[in-house]
Amino acid sequence: MILIGAKNLSYPRIEAGVSRRVSTSDRPFLWIFILSAWILSSFPGVGFADRLVLISPHWEGIKYEFERAFKARYQSETGRNVELEWIDVGGTSETLRFIQSEFKSKPAGIGIDIFFGGGVDPYMALKADALLQPYKLPRDLLEEIPPLLGGIPLYDPDHTWYGATL
Repeated sequence: MILIGAKNLSYPRIEAGVSRRVSTSDRPFLWIFILSAWILSSFPGVGFADRLVLISPHWEGIKYEFERAFKARYQSETGRNVELEWIDVGGTSETLRFIQSEFKSKPAGIGIDIFFGGGVDPYMALKADALLQPYKLPRDLLEEIPPLLGGIPLYDPDHTWYGATL
């Protein structure tokens, strides 16, 4: 937190591995840095990328292919870059247990945007635990996905999960 108008404050700064205090004479440089970071983050494709955190039991080849395609599509639709951070804790069962365990200690949220892969069962379990956030796809896109394929649901009627691949 930065206090505007406070006098004789100093802010910690790490410089070449040595900690020192930023004196009030360094404030203009601090504000220039903050202003520069804000400006860079305000323009698409410049400075910082959007971030998406995914947890998945998939192997690296599948993650690579989806990441490559998603980044290209995201860039073409938004004009912004996105960085994907993959979390791997093992197979589907381990991933499900990890998510459930994390929510027990952090009920407000665990910092993961998407659970990608694992079949239908873990999503049904997470829905039963009320750990999924609903999102309704646009109607025209949802009309392209059949609700069932061979008796297996492809998405949740309450829009808490969607099958991404077949």
